[in-house]
Amino acid sequence: LTDDEKRMDLIVETIASNYLDQRTVCLVEWIEYGEKIMAKLKERLPEAIIHFAHGSTHQTLREDYLDKFSNNEIDILFASRIAREGLDLPNITHLHLLTPKKGDSKTGVHDGAALEQEIGRAMRPDPKNPNKKAVVFDYIDYDNGILKTQWYTRRRVYDRLGIKIPKKERNNNY
Repeated sequence: LTDDEKRMDLIVETIASNYLDQRTVCLVEWIEYGEKIMAKLKERLPEAIIHFAHGSTHQTLREDYLDKFSNNEIDILFASRIAREGLDLPNITHLHLLTPKKGDSKTGVHDGAALEQEIGRAMRPDPKNPNKKAVVFDYIDYDNGILKTQWYTRRRVYDRLGIKIPKKERNNNY
């Protein structure tokens, strides 16, 4: 994924075209991957305030980023696995899941807890915004067999949680 420029450009363009007046969090598994996307995003949106909280970020600075995000002083916050623990930001309106992962392995088996937790970060009610509507962006890799299969397992989690997924446009170019 760290070498897939087309995928990273799609992610950057999606974030850039949806971030205005939103509270955007981008979750990523690998720091290097997050840094590459963040660098591209900063080029695309030089006016945006963007920070990355990860395991190598000093705890005081991570806490500062979370406080600033809560107070709408950061436009886009990237977070790695270590920074997500205890992530309580009810003002998240847009959540981008930048790294593919597995969801529920089969119907009736609720083992997609990590994905469910991530989605739950955005779905929390916001006392300051009772009409909040959260949007989750999940990037699907149809051209890679393993990543496509992971998408099907993630889709089970969305179905189980009652989250509506827009249908993929049919490709009529045979």
